[in-house]
Amino acid sequence: MVKFASLSLFFLQVVLAFVFVFGLLLLHVVLSVDASERLSTLQSTSVYYVLLIATRNLLIICLLLGLPIRLIAKFRSWWASRPMLPFVCLLVGLALYLLLFDNNWGSTAIEYGGSTLVKKRTLPVVVYLACFLLITFSLLHMHPKAVFKWFTESK
Repeated sequence: MVKFASLSLFFLQVVLAFVFVFGLLLLHVVLSVDASERLSTLQSTSVYYVLLIATRNLLIICLLLGLPIRLIAKFRSWWASRPMLPFVCLLVGLALYLLLFDNNWGSTAIEYGGSTLVKKRTLPVVVYLACFLLITFSLLHMHPKAVFKWFTESK
């Protein structure tokens, strides 16, 4: 019965991480598109398919990267003894996410929109990938019981 409870808690954690990361990706797509194109972007079903596939791939990558935490007892106890580490990773990932909207850093790309030249600041793909990998990894491998225990013991 205990295994079933921990498995259902893990499933719930995966679903919540999927919903949160999908929402962040959708928010990023909506905010990175010009205001005049937002409605047509949201009405396009291909955007949702791409975001679903990207979220699924992020979850699979982070689950595979975190497999040692789940399978190796020594590493699992090390991870559980540091319950604030996933929260720090989550905060760093969210800070990177907020920096994605800052147009003062990154490289300049010139786009031809009709007959006008538009200068845009773009970030390397590595920054986007690091941001979403950190957020997804920390959400998937957060142990709520260890955090609760850490807070109760520290008082």
